[in-house]
Amino acid sequence: MDLVRKLTRIYGLGLCCGLWSKAEVIQWCDKLIEASDSPPYEIIEISLMSKAKIDDIEGKLFEFSSTVDEEYTVKLTLSVIHEKLKKHELTIEESIKCTTRLLVNRGGIGRRNTLNCIV
Repeated sequence: MDLVRKLTRIYGLGLCCGLWSKAEVIQWCDKLIEASDSPPYEIIEISLMSKAKIDDIEGKLFEFSSTVDEEYTVKLTLSVIHEKLKKHELTIEESIKCTTRLLVNRGGIGRRNTLNCIV
């Protein structure tokens, strides 16, 4: 469950900074549900939010992963941005935009509340 919470936080951060779209996050939740014998209720709830606002989905993602180490997951999210850049899945401009949004929004790394995204 701890791994699911960490991944949920990473997907929340990625959604907020533009690394993943709402559809990609919901698709990840769907895959997690398919692969699990008893998926967390919160993940099921998120997978059903295709018509919800991004802010609402972010809120659910962060609510479920509120106990996860923020600094660690920010570093992992930065690693994902770097990997996508190396694989040419992101342009340099997109990676700078994602990194800037992530770091500006997480300016208080110790803060564990919901993000206010810059869009």
